[in-house]
Amino acid sequence: MAESGPSSLPEHVLVDQKEGKSHTIQAGSHLLLQLPSKEVRQVRIDTNPGGKTINLGKFGSFKQSCLVGQPYGLSYEILPDKTLVIMPPTLLEELEETGATNELIVDAGEYVQPLTSDEIEVLKKSGVHFSEIIKKQIETHVNYELKTEYSKDKYRKRKEAKYAPTVISFLV
Repeated sequence: MAESGPSSLPEHVLVDQKEGKSHTIQAGSHLLLQLPSKEVRQVRIDTNPGGKTINLGKFGSFKQSCLVGQPYGLSYEILPDKTLVIMPPTLLEELEETGATNELIVDAGEYVQPLTSDEIEVLKKSGVHFSEIIKKQIETHVNYELKTEYSKDKYRKRKEAKYAPTVISFLV
C-alpha cells in the first residue's frame, strides 16, 4: 500500500494542492457520517481497516474498508452483508401544484396507518428493502392522497429517516 503523503497516493486520488489533503477517504482518516436521522457522528478509519466495522446502531454496521478510496460527500446504503452501495444523488424535483390542503385530514392513529410497528419489524427481519416498507406504508395510509405534495414529501422523508440504513461521508 502507498505511504502517507500526497505524492505517494494512487493516481485517481484528487489532492488539494494548498493543504495537501486527499479528497478521498484513506486508511487513518477521520470523517463525519450523517445518519438518516440527521445525527452526525465522527469516526476514524483504522490504519489497517481489514474486516473492522463501523456500528451505527439501528441503522446497521459496515466494514471500514468499504469507505477506503471513496470520495467524500457520497451517500451510501448499508447492506445486510455489512457492505455499502453508492446511492444516486437526489435531484430537486418540482413539486406538483395541487389545490389540496391538509385541513380535512384527521389523525386517527391505527385507522390512518394500519401497518403496525410489529408488522414493520417482521418485514425488516425478512429482508424487505426499506423503500418497499415505506411504499407499503404509503399504500396503506388512508389519508395519504389527501395530503399536499409538500406534506407527502415530508412524510416520505420522515419515514426514510426512520427506516433507511443510509449514511453520507464528510471530510473533517
